[in-house]
Parts: sequence; structure tokens; C-alpha cells
Amino acid sequence: MKKALLSPLRPFTFTLIALIFTLATTASAQYTETTLYTFPYNGALASPSGVVMDKAGSLYGTTSTEGCSSLCGTVFELSPSSGGWIETTLYTDTVGNLGAPLVIDAKGNLFGVAYGNSSNCGEVFEGSPTSTGWIFTTLVPFYGVIGCHPATALTLGPDGVVYGTTAGGGVGNFGTIFKLTPTSSGWQHQILHYFAGGTGGEDPQSPVALDSAGNIFGTGLSGGMNNYGIVFRLKPQPNGKYTFTPIHYFSLLARGAHPAGSLVLDTSGNIFGTTTGGGTTGEGIAYELVKGPSGYAEKVVHTFSTAKDGENPTGGLIVDSTGNLYGSTSSGINGIYGTVFKLSPSSAGWFETILLTGSRDFDAFNQPLLLDSAGNLYTAANNNEIFALSPPAP
Repeated sequence: MKKALLSPLRPFTFTLIALIFTLATTASAQYTETTLYTFPYNGALASPSGVVMDKAGSLYGTTSTEGCSSLCGTVFELSPSSGGWIETTLYTDTVGNLGAPLVIDAKGNLFGVAYGNSSNCGEVFEGSPTSTGWIFTTLVPFYGVIGCHPATALTLGPDGVVYGTTAGGGVGNFGTIFKLTPTSSGWQHQILHYFAGGTGGEDPQSPVALDSAGNIFGTGLSGGMNNYGIVFRLKPQPNGKYTFTPIHYFSLLARGAHPAGSLVLDTSGNIFGTTTGGGTTGEGIAYELVKGPSGYAEKVVHTFSTAKDGENPTGGLIVDSTGNLYGSTSSGINGIYGTVFKLSPSSAGWFETILLTGSRDFDAFNQPLLLDSAGNLYTAANNNEIFALSPPAP
């Protein structure tokens, strides 16, 4: 693994153009992998999350140390310097099991979740930079009926509102969708929906996504038809409440099962995502839900295969300014190693490019990717490393 100093650039805002596709083909590209930081083993794996980037190019994420009892992870910062990347621990968890990626607002505040453990249901927290260091504050502690075990990253709305899900708790213990609104007296917690199980879905394992009209989209890992999971929409109402609608049931294994990971919304209202199982190989797919006058129709963008490009794409998808989708598989090649991939739209279909194939000492790509404006990708690997992939020189 090559070790060098990368020059991270500020992230940017992007949109996606809807395109029609048929079949996909595969190629490989010579991206350069650079290990930015390796966490000390100390008898346990750090299991770092995916990362976010601030305006100065520093990266932030969490660890969730395996086998821990009371101290179950950290919030960390990786700062670029002339000699490499410097790791600073900003916060040590005492609630239980960090590990979901953070989100960052325009002021540099960090928002994250602790999943909790056998004695508590977890929390949402905020980290704020000050002239004397970072201050971390619990915004809401979860318990029972208001939700339990937030398992994935939060989503920031344009008005500073924070949206998220809990995998359990609520009515029936099927999970919840919530939002936190900043007010003059603190953060106001509101439950937008209790998952009902069955055809109503359950166990949300992806961050929610927002469109320009304030609709909220997300997935339930299970429930729906044959327990293969759902994609849902929450539509805001004038009275401040939301209407919940399952917009897609994964009902046939060939067309995917058990959606997880981040979603991508395009400007036409189409939705892109991944499932961790199903497809003709049973190893997961990338899909598009095409919005039409009578609802959404599913199209399979790509089917993953252990023999070709890995399996179990748990991190979801991100998109660049020209409509290319990026993601990773957590395992599969040679029965073990995952990949980082790009799916490019064309008039003939979606074309897959393998950007990185794992190896014996570098695998387990199970976290979301981050893309900067120079085309560099950042994420975690091997349960102990943060790395970057740099595109070939033009």
C-alpha cells in the first residue's frame, strides 16, 4: 500500500441526470490507493466509519472498538500536514457502540449517533468546535417508545433540522423515523413515523434522503412482501405531520432483497440504491426506482457477483456531477475480498468500472464513500484503516 500525502479539496454539491439503461459491462481503472491512517490494534479492531470533510480538508469519523464493554469507540479527526495525516481523538464514547458515519454542517459542527448497548438505547450527539477545543453534547437519549438503537448516519436538512432513524424501539419495536429541530430553548425531538412491521416495513438501515419539496425517503431492511424490505416516502402535511407510504416492495429475489446504505435522488424524482442480497446471484444489486405517473417502477442497474466484482454492497451509493454512481462491496472476490466500483450511465446501459479490488491485507469495504471535487474517494477498510483512492492523472 502506497503511503503519501493527498491534497483533499472541499466537497461540492451535485445533481444527477436521469438516464435510460439496458445492460451493464465491466472494466477496471488504475486508481491509486493511499493509506491515510492505520489505527493501533491494541488487542481490538477499531472498526472506523466512513468519513466527512470540513472546509479545511480535515476528515472526521467514528470508531466502534470490537469487544468493548464500557468505552466503545471514539470520534476522530484526521488533519493533513506536510508529513502525512495526523489523527486526533476528539471524544471517547461512554454510551455504547459508535461506528455510524458523522454528518457536518456549514459551521463545522458534527452530528452522530451512538447505537447503545444492553443497558441503553443509544443517543444523538453534537460536537461543536470552540477556541479551547471540542464540546460534545447529547441532543436526545433514546428509550423504548421514542426509539432504540440508531444504526446509521443522520441527515441534515437545509434549515438545520436533523433527520434520522432508529432500528428498534417505537410501537412494536420495529423502529422509528425522527427529526430534531433547533430552537431557542434546545433541540425539539419529533417522531415522524413508527414502523409497523409486516407490509409497513421494519429495521431501517439506511440514512434518509430529502428532496426539494421536503419529502423524506428511506428503506426498511426487512418487512414488506416476503420480508425482503421496502423503500418508503414520508410526505409533509400542512399540519406539521407526515404521511408514510411504502413506494416499493422488494418482492422477487432476482430483483434484490434487503435494501441498506445511502440513497441517491435525481432531479426527476428517480431513486438509486443498493440491496445487500438478492439479484440473480443472490449477492446484491444496484437498482433504480423510476418515478412515473402511477408510482415507481424498479430497474436493476447492476447485479453483483463474487466471481466478478464482490457481494454485499452495504455502504450504499454516492454520485458525481456527471451522474456516475460510486459504491463498494464488503466481500466476495476469491470468496473474501470486496471492491470499490463506479457505475457510469450511457445510451447503451450502465458500465461498471472496478476502481479497487481488495487483497489479503486490505479488504472489508463496508462503509459509505466520500468524494471530493478532485475526484478522490475516501472511506474505511480492513476494520482499522482510512484510505483514499486517487483517479488517474488527466
